[in-house]
Amino acid sequence: MIYIFLITIIFLCYDTFTLLPWYHIKGVFRVSDLGLLLVMCAFVWLFLRSRNRSIVFNSIGIVIFMYLLMTLVQVAIATINYDQSIISGLIQSRHQFYYLSYFVFLMALHESGRAKKFLNYCALLGAAVVILSLINYLGISVFHHRWAEGQGVRSGIVRAYIPGMNLIAMLFIWYMVRYVVNGRLTSRYGLGMLFFFFALLFRQTRGRIIAAALAAAWIMFVEKRFKMLAGAAAAMLLVGAGLGLMAERNLLLTTFESAYEDVSEGEGTWRGRMITIQNAWETFLEHPVMGSGARFIRQADSSKVTSEMLEDAYQGDLGYAHWLKNFGLVGVAWLLALAYYAGKQAIRNRRIHPDSEEMKFGEYQLVHIAISFVTINYLVNPEGIIFVCLALALLHCRAESDLKAGEAEPKQPERENNNRILRRRNGVNEGSAISVGGAG
Repeated sequence: MIYIFLITIIFLCYDTFTLLPWYHIKGVFRVSDLGLLLVMCAFVWLFLRSRNRSIVFNSIGIVIFMYLLMTLVQVAIATINYDQSIISGLIQSRHQFYYLSYFVFLMALHESGRAKKFLNYCALLGAAVVILSLINYLGISVFHHRWAEGQGVRSGIVRAYIPGMNLIAMLFIWYMVRYVVNGRLTSRYGLGMLFFFFALLFRQTRGRIIAAALAAAWIMFVEKRFKMLAGAAAAMLLVGAGLGLMAERNLLLTTFESAYEDVSEGEGTWRGRMITIQNAWETFLEHPVMGSGARFIRQADSSKVTSEMLEDAYQGDLGYAHWLKNFGLVGVAWLLALAYYAGKQAIRNRRIHPDSEEMKFGEYQLVHIAISFVTINYLVNPEGIIFVCLALALLHCRAESDLKAGEAEPKQPERENNNRILRRRNGVNEGSAISVGGAG
């Protein structure tokens, strides 16, 4: 039941993957708000009934609470700088409370084996989305989105519309980790990895393809699968060449080449992004400490708010640039704190649970997010926040070895602690008896 509930949260967070025509009625209703409501209710319910509430109070949890405090401060700054009401600021910032999903995932998936089962359920959801996208691409309307009929042509192929790309990218990393650990391409892990990588290629978003390729290379390098790394590089070239026969271009090489040319020459999509980065830098220089609060302006109900400000506030890409602009040096300090404590936990996991696939996945997913954050704003949009929180929560999941050890016998520190308590109790009783005897 808990898995269905968590999958429902992801489904609603993604506005039902635009399957419903009324998933977003501007200014009135959005399905992702229902997902947020479930997250907040689940946080309260799980916390009240959890037998181990202490797991919530960890370093990463404190960092999460600090972000929510930063959000409220930004709402107050927006009120001061733009004459916006507190209510409007809270409404605009409401999706930042998806960060509470960290605690929901932590409490729901803490028990051994639950995380792996949940990720397998996510794989079923992701596979269904990809299949529906293929059906939609073939001309049978499935989704209700302005890009549902395609989003232009890249590398000679019409870009397919696939909702939930953060989910697809996450599943690629999950199956990549399992494939590297098990080592067989023909296993379901290898096939799953290829399936979700194909979906990334099918969507033709260069930033995602490059981030996935770099993250996969990092996984194989850290796990010391050097032969696998060389084989994967050769296979990618062959697969890219095969897929590019229809377009007479190698899809993978074109992805890297066009991205390099756009960045170096300031062409294509990067022409507009370079302007955005410049504007973000200028805004940071004007409000270097905590930002201007512009991220949470809701509507042009003030003479100080222009249409350009509103458009800039709703940007969904260029994560690092917008983060610096929105939160200033305080935001940079927060990001460094999150990286420090997540890295510290990952190092601890590798020492204590070197074979845990879930914990390794949490670590590598965060690496993938850090790479993707160059162009994709994971940290402020709900469809990104929820997978950041999942990865962070998995760093604290119990490994299967813990459960087996617990079923067999108490761990050595626990036995010593129990013996120490018994000796202390016996000592108190003996001392009391001597004292009574001496008084008599």
